Amino acid sequence: YHTDLWGHLSYGRWMTTGGIPSTEPLMPLAKGMPWVDTAWLSQFAGYGLWQWLGLAGLQGAYALTVTASAGLVLHMAYRHTKSVPFAILGLATFLALDWFQLSVARPQLGALALFLVLVSRTTRGRPQRVDWFLLPALVAVWANVHGSFIMGLAWLGMMAVGRAIDVVRQTGTLAGLKHDRQWLSWLLIAELSAVAALLNPYGVSIYAE
Repeated sequence: YHTDLWGHLSYGRWMTTGGIPSTEPLMPLAKGMPWVDTAWLSQFAGYGLWQWLGLAGLQGAYALTVTASAGLVLHMAYRHTKSVPFAILGLATFLALDWFQLSVARPQLGALALFLVLVSRTTRGRPQRVDWFLLPALVAVWANVHGSFIMGLAWLGMMAVGRAIDVVRQTGTLAGLKHDRQWLSWLLIAELSAVAALLNPYGVSIYAE
C-alpha cells in the first residue's frame, strides 16, 4: 500500500534504459535538477526482482530482510545477557519501537539489516582480521543501498571514541592511546570505511547529499 515502494521501483525501471541518474528523471517540476540517488542499487535490484519474480519476489525479499534483522537483534541480546527471557524482551522492544519502519518495504529496510550486521560484528570485542575487509566492504555496499550509511560511519567512530575513553580512564593519561592496538584498529577501520563509501557513482558528492 505504501507509495515509497512504487516510487523506488519506478526509478529502478528508469535505470534499465537511462542508467544511473545525475538529474531528476521522473518528477516534472524538478526535471533537469541535479540529483544524487543514494538508493540507486536497491531501486535497481528491486525492479529486477519485480521483473523476475513479481510481487511474490518483493514479498519474499521483504520477509527475509525483516526476519534477518529480528534474528540479529535476538542473537545479540542473548549473546550479551545469556538470558532467553531478556533476549526475547530485547527483541520485543525492538519490534515495538521500529514497527512502522519494519512495516514498509523500501531501501531503508536493507540499510537497517546492514546496520545490525555492523553492530553485531563490532560488539564481539576487539576487531578481528576479517573486520578490516568486511566492515569497509559493508559500508561500501550500504553507501549504494541507502543514504543512512553515514550512521554506520558514526557507529565506527563511536567505537574508537569509546575505546579511547576506556584507555584514558584505565591509564589516567592520553599517552596510553599510543600503545593501544584496539583503539588504533577501530580508528583505522572507521577511516577505511569512510574511504570505501566513495565507491559509488557519485563519488564524494554523496557526503554532501
